[in-house]
Amino acid sequence: MDWVKLSTSYDTDAAIMRAGEAAEVLFTRSLAYCGREETGGFIPDGIPERLAPKSTKGRVAALVRERLWSRDDARRGWQIRSWESWQSELDALAERRRADRERKRRERERRAEEARMSRDRHVTDHVTDSVTERSQREQLTNTTYSTFSPASRTPDAPSPAQRDFVSRDCPSDSPARDREERVRGKNKTPTDGPYASLGRTARDAEPPDSDGQPSMVEQIMTEYRENSPRGVSRSLAAKLAQHVYELLADDFHPDHIREGLGQLRPRKLGPGALPSLVDEIANRLPANVVNLPGPGVGTPMRANHAASRPSTTDQRVAAALAAGAALQAELDRKALGS
Repeated sequence: MDWVKLSTSYDTDAAIMRAGEAAEVLFTRSLAYCGREETGGFIPDGIPERLAPKSTKGRVAALVRERLWSRDDARRGWQIRSWESWQSELDALAERRRADRERKRRERERRAEEARMSRDRHVTDHVTDSVTERSQREQLTNTTYSTFSPASRTPDAPSPAQRDFVSRDCPSDSPARDREERVRGKNKTPTDGPYASLGRTARDAEPPDSDGQPSMVEQIMTEYRENSPRGVSRSLAAKLAQHVYELLADDFHPDHIREGLGQLRPRKLGPGALPSLVDEIANRLPANVVNLPGPGVGTPMRANHAASRPSTTDQRVAAALAAGAALQAELDRKALGS
């Protein structure tokens, strides 16, 4: 502890006065020692010599004579008289601190034990998983060997590679269907879109009857697919066909749509750029039409009309040139007259 209680009138105590000044020094130092070490007022043998190296035996004898200390042979030391009545609060605080230290020690031990058990479980699980994984690999190897072994097939039965090749287009068995679904999910290829049948990988499905103009959409997409050397994927065909349908519904000319489709690959654009391309193609201005700056920006005007309205700067330049030509003519006339 950092403190002990000491009465402000202890120096007037009769026992302290009879013990003498030397014993008083040992007594006060022993109080500080017991508070610092939390001994509960007990002073073991050997400690008085450290507290008061000079005349230690005489000082101890004076304190025992005045009953300020009492000898405890069983514990081999001395006990300060009336320690409990003066330092009970100190002892209670010291006890709480000891209890806290003990509780923290037990908590550290518990956490260390839990960490050790967790490590042991991790090692055990790792070993178990390794053994299980090795067993599964061995089982898979044995199954694969027995499946592809020539002795396990009849002469007329297709090989596993042939069965897998057929199952990609006609997945009738459960593993093949699962593989087909995983491939579809990985590639994010739509399977139920309204124009999914227009791609090269589509099944023999008919387009919906509610497309508005299905025949024109099919015709344009068929031409686009035939002009593609390697065909068109199903997902790309579905997206392009949807844009074609919307453009036709907005009264865009089919030729403009065909021209926009033809510009996608050369310009390295995606299907989402088709509406912008078709709009740009449909709203192209003739070669003799220009856009003039000013309040009417974007208003088509003829080039000859633009020439009929020169700018102020052009007018000033033309006036300066005319004045120069008139002055030169006047000079030439005077030179001829002379």
